[in-house]
Amino acid sequence: MYIFGSIPFFLFAFSKVTPKEFIDKNRKIILYVTTIVYTFQRIFKTFDVTDTGFHLSKAWGLLTNTTYENSDFLIGTSFIYGLWLKIINTPSVLWGRVGYVIVVSMIIMFSYKIYEIYFKKLTHFFIFYFMIFFFIQYNYYLSVNYDNLPYLFSIIGFYFFLKYPSKIKAEIVAGFFWGFCIFLKFNYIPILILPLVIFALDSKNNKKPVKTLGNIYLGYLLSFGLAFLIMFQLNSINPYFTYVKENLSKPEIKSDEYHKVYDQIINFKKDKESSSVGNISSDSFFYLTDSLKQDSLRCDPIYKSENDNYVVSKLFKIYFTNLWKLIHRSIPYIFFFTVILWIITSKISGIVTRSVFSFISTFFIYFLSHYNLEINLEFLVSILILVSLFYVLILHSIKDGVKKLIIVTTMLALFSFPGSLLSFNIICRAGSALLLLSIPLAILVDERKYTVNKNITLNFSYFTIIVVSFIVFSSLNPKNYNNSHRDLSDRSLLINMFSAKGLYGIHTFPQRVEVVDDFLRFFEKENYERNNTPGVFIGWIPMFYYLTEINCITNNPWHDCLTFTSFRKEFDKNSQKKKPVYIVFSSKFTRNPNWPLADESYKKKDKVWLGYLRKEDYLRFWMKDKSYNLVFENSMFQVFKLEKVIDNG
Repeated sequence: MYIFGSIPFFLFAFSKVTPKEFIDKNRKIILYVTTIVYTFQRIFKTFDVTDTGFHLSKAWGLLTNTTYENSDFLIGTSFIYGLWLKIINTPSVLWGRVGYVIVVSMIIMFSYKIYEIYFKKLTHFFIFYFMIFFFIQYNYYLSVNYDNLPYLFSIIGFYFFLKYPSKIKAEIVAGFFWGFCIFLKFNYIPILILPLVIFALDSKNNKKPVKTLGNIYLGYLLSFGLAFLIMFQLNSINPYFTYVKENLSKPEIKSDEYHKVYDQIINFKKDKESSSVGNISSDSFFYLTDSLKQDSLRCDPIYKSENDNYVVSKLFKIYFTNLWKLIHRSIPYIFFFTVILWIITSKISGIVTRSVFSFISTFFIYFLSHYNLEINLEFLVSILILVSLFYVLILHSIKDGVKKLIIVTTMLALFSFPGSLLSFNIICRAGSALLLLSIPLAILVDERKYTVNKNITLNFSYFTIIVVSFIVFSSLNPKNYNNSHRDLSDRSLLINMFSAKGLYGIHTFPQRVEVVDDFLRFFEKENYERNNTPGVFIGWIPMFYYLTEINCITNNPWHDCLTFTSFRKEFDKNSQKKKPVYIVFSSKFTRNPNWPLADESYKKKDKVWLGYLRKEDYLRFWMKDKSYNLVFENSMFQVFKLEKVIDNG
């Protein structure tokens, strides 16, 4: 972190101008070199089989094997990422991460291009420059995904619209990129109203606002046409619209499956004179539910209903609930910062007083984000964004162009996270927080003092200093710059490289390397037709569809995100056509950063694994009267293979 933050100083050492002149003349070079190098050096460490595995398996499967069944809200993102993966035409997690470097670098590049249209001072550059480290650190999925790719397309469109005002081609291009966002992620559909907002904002200054509106929507139509053509080539039109129709009409289920299962396990364990859910094994749970079966149709009295967290209506309900929560939680911060700014700006405040209060304020929000369990850093950044926007709103001297910039940037950020359970955390992972925080801070630096009345004056430049200092301290914190997604939190410990071909260049800790390499070596020796052999990998391990080139038998390779009803319905339907050749179970919970090490304590905190047990139970029950044999087992994985295709030699 320290090395990459000092890149400008290394470059300056070979120049013959003053530091200020050097940075001023080479802003973009400094920014882009820092971005690419800092992002690239992060891709060699950490190995996650959940989120990034889902992204890779969806993309690979769309263009390689399960084309017809692989149609959902994210088909466009899977298509673009799949094209990237097909360039080398063999599974490689490292190559997938190179695509991530390109996308993240382009987000920063186009964000800065938009930013510098209105903010050209050296002070503005440094505000943006310090923000990029935070953004890169929290964009830790290390994949091209349905958060960062649609947002990239949205800001590319916005850049063309701002850079070339009243140009027909630019307006059409902007509309094309905005419309294509819906193909990349269907939940971006609110972006359809963006041209109407721009029409309202430009109606006074634009001589031909209706023509502009028409050009933008023409771009939308062109993007829809291209999306339709792509799906036609993929034979995905009917599956896609069927999927959309079913998910939009699916009712929200309010009951919680996990709590029902948890209570049942507790009761079962009490009979065994134990109440520790962390000690119960998958087999114990299997025999518990197996003993309660009423018939071969699998009527389980312990399961009355279940919770579908990905129903569209529920996702948007979460969206608005969290938006209100954010506004509500921001009010005390607005009051706190206003008091601090008044004290710092007051006539009785000397340089020492101002420095002390600035330090106290920075430390206060830093303490909240790192030591208060009720507020995570991403949510606190969202609060700081809202406080910044509030201060900008009370100013009266903002130009119309900057107002439009703020409104559209805010809308693009709001469009970036509907459809995710992570809600506002997505603005950090998608990259929309970068502009949404940099722009108001730059405005507040320029406006500086704001007079409330004769006795109260606020100097907003101190607020910018406090927030930027907080971001810098957070970025320098080893907990943040050294973080990894579902791997050991200290990246310096991730020094062992996998020997499996698809994981060349990827490093993690030795125990994980051992079980995964052992597992993948088994599949490398197996004689099956790659990308044309059906299988099931269950237990939060969607990555292995990609690494083994085995076809996912269902539409969603991350089975654990599905309700049991949805999973069973699709599994039964497809297994009747062609039974899975391989069925793989994971014995450890891969959301646990320490897997394959002991995970009992983690299971007590994160109980989403309970929903997975029902699917494992069903598959084991389903296999009982089928010809499946255990052909591989280690401390992490069990592999069962259909007997009739077991190799004889």
